[in-house]
Amino acid sequence: MTDAVLVFPPSYYPWFVAPGLSHLTAWLKAKGWVVAQRDANIPAIEHVLRPEALAAAGAPDHILAGIGPALATMRDEAAHHALEPYLAAKRLIEEASTIIDAAVPDTFLIFRNTLKYISAYDARRREAVMAAVADRENHLFHDYYRDIEVPAIAALKPRLVGLSVNDHHQLIPSMVLASMLREALPDTHITIGGNLIARLKTTLEADDPLTAAFYTVVDSFIHHEGEQPLAALLEELVHGRVANRPVPQVIRFDGARPVSGPPSVPVQLDQLPRPDPEAYRPWTPEPVTALNIYRGCYYSGICSFCDINEGYDTVVHERQADGQVKVKFRKRLRPMAQVAEDLAVWHGETGRRTFSFTDEWFRVSEMLELGEHLAARGLSDIHWEAYARFERAYLDADTCVQVREAGGRFLQFGLESIAPATIKAMKKGNTPDDYARSLANTTAAGIWNHVFFIVGYPGEPIHHVLPLFRFLTDRGRDVLTVKPTRFQLARRAPLIHSPPEGIEVMPEADWDLFINIPFQYTQSWWCRRCRTELDASAMVMKQGRPKCAACNSWAERWAPLSRKAVDGIYTLSEVLCERHWSHPATSLFPYVARLFLSEDEMTGFADRLPRLSTVDAPAIDQALVKVRGALAREAEMIDGIGRVYADGGLTLPKKFEDYDDFLDHCMAWTEAAAA
Repeated sequence: MTDAVLVFPPSYYPWFVAPGLSHLTAWLKAKGWVVAQRDANIPAIEHVLRPEALAAAGAPDHILAGIGPALATMRDEAAHHALEPYLAAKRLIEEASTIIDAAVPDTFLIFRNTLKYISAYDARRREAVMAAVADRENHLFHDYYRDIEVPAIAALKPRLVGLSVNDHHQLIPSMVLASMLREALPDTHITIGGNLIARLKTTLEADDPLTAAFYTVVDSFIHHEGEQPLAALLEELVHGRVANRPVPQVIRFDGARPVSGPPSVPVQLDQLPRPDPEAYRPWTPEPVTALNIYRGCYYSGICSFCDINEGYDTVVHERQADGQVKVKFRKRLRPMAQVAEDLAVWHGETGRRTFSFTDEWFRVSEMLELGEHLAARGLSDIHWEAYARFERAYLDADTCVQVREAGGRFLQFGLESIAPATIKAMKKGNTPDDYARSLANTTAAGIWNHVFFIVGYPGEPIHHVLPLFRFLTDRGRDVLTVKPTRFQLARRAPLIHSPPEGIEVMPEADWDLFINIPFQYTQSWWCRRCRTELDASAMVMKQGRPKCAACNSWAERWAPLSRKAVDGIYTLSEVLCERHWSHPATSLFPYVARLFLSEDEMTGFADRLPRLSTVDAPAIDQALVKVRGALAREAEMIDGIGRVYADGGLTLPKKFEDYDDFLDHCMAWTEAAAA
């Protein structure tokens, strides 16, 4: 009998392997448990794309004959370097996915450098999740589960099956698989954990019929880190202890309501064994081994919009006497000497040379220390990618060279905004000049970089986004890739406890399974003549309507941001990205696949490949109208913005003829605002 089978379910990015189950497998094996680890994600995706399924969906002969070789090409390093074979294979896979997408109720598309899977049922609603379970025969991955995954797991006769859910789009596939395992293995304990479960903890503890229905499919949910809860569950199953007794960080149904166990004491990371990632075969020339060495970002709780760390025991929320919630962070880091030893063993045993640190902030000090340990072992051919923060260390060109010598090849930065007020609100602690120097220095050192930025941050006028278009246009050669995101109110971000002015948040009673809580931009009273926002003390009532107390003008309801304006500037941000010099290459090669290519290759591919138009002309035209209208109202209503136009002799065009016309205005506005 197998003690535990740990499964990574679909649907997730097929080029990359999340590290969670690799860590859990190694932990349980080190404790003496018999554990099998299964990747049900990439095999499920390939099962959906098998020739039989494509034939049933009406695929033409060239797709049926080519899909097998195309999938093999995703793992062929020579094809990556040659470009054309990889390009042809990728296009065939994309075409095959559109054929499947048209034939099934779920959304299933592989395009550019990503995969898009969305269930026909809303994974944000408990009722819809259970409806998907009831309709599981029509689920995209049902046949794969029935024919391959469930029989394979059943043959192992496990005491426990654990499913890891990192992404919201994995929730329904996991619940469908759990329901099928429930029938095939009625005596096996089925649990679901992962980063998503930590964020949904309060809903999964709710004492109501919608939550109770979930426990007809699974026996438990594990929130936060899973090492100790899994070991405790196995001890209970083996030794026949009283069922449903509290187990740390495990939520179970006691027959009447969900009951949650106490917190775990965080595991010291130097006590963790080396992860076991051998179950996975992603679509890269060799698996890019993912490591989680921090268990939380050192800046946790400071970037108020971020809740990415909420899956870790590192972060604790404490409610103070005044009702405010304070976020505390426990420093937990695997020593760099051990990390270097992990890499050295993998390299020696398997020849792996490419790694990914999935932590939200790999600090420069630890990067350099890791490099020293690798150099002492003579491991100059190991390289890695990581998320990074714009530390002051990157302002020194020599330090950036040292980071590359330590193995750093690709760093992903959260730039977010270059508007001073927004940078201050986000507590980023940087300036636009810092960003520019850091990007230039990393690029000069031979480190690829990526920047994320946010549009729609509450309180940030559209005008304050315009300098970012100029910044990324002027400094484009110092950036490999750019990605815009809309502002999201993350369910467990510090910001949720005190939402910023200018938005109205969905009541908590309606949050259900949302991880990004819906909100609306709200309007307030403004005086157009004074160009200021008016609070109650600045208004007088006349004939039942408010007037500005300073100038006696009628007050107007207005907000610097609206969903329409944000949608418009987001669309233009997408155009900015598709015009970026590297877009033809980076839209073809997912970020981990780029680690197998040289700088010269990526630059040459960007020049050789045709440009992709990701935003159609009507959408751009609509966005230009929306943004122009928003800019006009801001110039009327906000004193600082109106004065820039007046003092700089700047005129807002009556119409933006095209994106280039809009970009010209971004350049002119930025120059006038800086004067």
